[in-house]
Amino acid sequence: MYSIKNLSVAYKGHTVLNNISLQIDAGEKVAIVGESGAGKSTLLRHLYRAAPEKTALCPQALGLVPMLSTYHNVYIGSLSRRNSLVNVFNLIKPIQSFVDEVQNVASELEIDSHLMFKPVRQLSGGQQQRTAIARAIYQDSPGFIGDEPVSAVDELRAEKIMKLILDKHETVVCSLHDRDLALNNFDRIIGLKGGEIALDAATEDVRKDDLDRVYQV
Repeated sequence: MYSIKNLSVAYKGHTVLNNISLQIDAGEKVAIVGESGAGKSTLLRHLYRAAPEKTALCPQALGLVPMLSTYHNVYIGSLSRRNSLVNVFNLIKPIQSFVDEVQNVASELEIDSHLMFKPVRQLSGGQQQRTAIARAIYQDSPGFIGDEPVSAVDELRAEKIMKLILDKHETVVCSLHDRDLALNNFDRIIGLKGGEIALDAATEDVRKDDLDRVYQV
């Protein structure tokens, strides 16, 4: 599904990723952990570039259009599979069948119906993050790549949303700071440290002590 070989990335003289080789097969659920600045976001961007046509991306910056409604931001996930004339018409006058589809996805993420036609700039941080996840789910791709996709919601809701993401996609790769969330929901853990892979193992073989070493300076 995703393959990277001997990838090195530097920015302003600083090494972000150092000679990374990585393969993620279809069907795998992979959590990427590591301290801030370890290279997680950069790695995710390059994984996405390996198979963009098969992948829904949920970046940390969310990529929402502030002046558009929640509905239209979620609908954006389906633009590539619909006729351009239909997309333009739906922008001006939302098509009810599409509204129903989007509302069904939004409801699973506990986005209330009264928020559907509010500009997303009026939503809270957590609601905006769930809107971005809804857009990714509505894209209906086999793969999902998320950069801290549940960082703005509480622990209980994060667990529920993560399970939904995993159920809706064949292959999932997410960067996470919550180690319990990674250990409880994913089948493979990759730990980045200083731009290099410090850990790559099946979750059943990983202990919290192993993750602690990834975060140690």
